[in-house]
Amino acid sequence: MKLQLKSEVLSNVMRIMLTILVAVAILDLIGSLIFGINESFYMDSVYSLFSMISIIRAVLYGIICFFYLVWIWKVHSDLNQLFAQYSRTPGAALAAMIIPIYSLYGLPSTFNQMGHTLAQQAITATQGRRIIKLVAPLITLFVMNYILGRLLPDSSDNAAVFILLSVITLAFYMVCLLLTRYISQSLTLLASNAPEQTNVLSH
Repeated sequence: MKLQLKSEVLSNVMRIMLTILVAVAILDLIGSLIFGINESFYMDSVYSLFSMISIIRAVLYGIICFFYLVWIWKVHSDLNQLFAQYSRTPGAALAAMIIPIYSLYGLPSTFNQMGHTLAQQAITATQGRRIIKLVAPLITLFVMNYILGRLLPDSSDNAAVFILLSVITLAFYMVCLLLTRYISQSLTLLASNAPEQTNVLSH
């Protein structure tokens, strides 16, 4: 019988919301490109539309951030149930995400540990290796997105900054979607092949 995952429902919700966020970010990028090509047309004809898209993206991102913290807690509850030797607790994973400065280490290390653990299991080796490969792009895009987001108010007339930020933001969302997909796939595979008991696997 399949082991019941605490993160299963929220993983599905996260994938749906991140897919929508990626779609909205693509529209936002289109708006940035229009602004770069013809600023007067953008301001006169489509400014209101793309302003609304930007607001929707910001609100959706905020909602996803909240659900993400709950999801990462539940994912680590599942990992601790599946792996007797898994060293990171749900509380430690949550702290790694929300503590300022430390999160610059905690964010990549959390996914790196997950990736290496999953890569050592034959059934999830492919997903584990993919997660590991996404760790460096994740933290790089995260930092670049933060820095450019702070620079944007001082570069409001610079179309290149708008476009670059839109591209980086879209890439960051896509990496987050892929990570969520690979992690949820891995946990589902492990749960489907695990006996109905806790700490069923080892490194």
